[in-house]
Amino acid sequence: MNEELFRWGLRMIRLLWIVVLLFSQLFLINSQKSDAQEPFYQGKTLRIVVSSAAGGGSDTMARILARHLPRHVPGNPTIIVENMPGGGDVVGINYVYNVAKRDGLTLLFSTGAPITQLLNPPEMKFDILKMHFIGGSSESVAAFIRNDKTGIKSVGDLPKATGPIILGGTQVGSIKDMSLLAAVNLLGIKTKYVTGYGGSGPARLAFERGEINFTQESAATISTSVISWVRQGWTSML
Repeated sequence: MNEELFRWGLRMIRLLWIVVLLFSQLFLINSQKSDAQEPFYQGKTLRIVVSSAAGGGSDTMARILARHLPRHVPGNPTIIVENMPGGGDVVGINYVYNVAKRDGLTLLFSTGAPITQLLNPPEMKFDILKMHFIGGSSESVAAFIRNDKTGIKSVGDLPKATGPIILGGTQVGSIKDMSLLAAVNLLGIKTKYVTGYGGSGPARLAFERGEINFTQESAATISTSVISWVRQGWTSML
């Protein structure tokens, strides 16, 4: 990665740190239909494709959205969520952009699309500027570490770790990995980088097993699992 691209990446991370982007492939509503006609979505199923693994922050937010969105859409469609992880969001985005029918019944929920396009991986077959932005959601993100493996209980302890810091990620080039790597690099913290878990859910399981001991997660999933580890005393929030 050249220096200019890396600087762009850092700028994008700052802009997208707590923002989850929601894209669709096509216009969802035909504005020329009269109010007297049956709503477009009545009796239909709207699919939300999440370009990351089940159990992560994006997956959690998409499922919360799917639970409440139908009553706000004329016709009250059935909404299902389908995970398509892989390639730092590329697999899911490629599918929605190139394969899914252009009938207004498929949405993409992705955190990494802008960063992925910026990095321009060879397997990328999409242009997010040609996708129709519908809306989004914001969520806070926090890093956490196993203090029983590292001796770290606060950010100030990072340079004084008593054990190796093993940073866990989802995919090389993903926004999750880049943001955390940028943080430790700026702080001058030595870490071992292990990635390829495919999503926050699998990475969190690896953290619990002890394969990694430092990672980050969204508030939605921190509240359901990580907080209990903090209360038990073997994990610290940074």
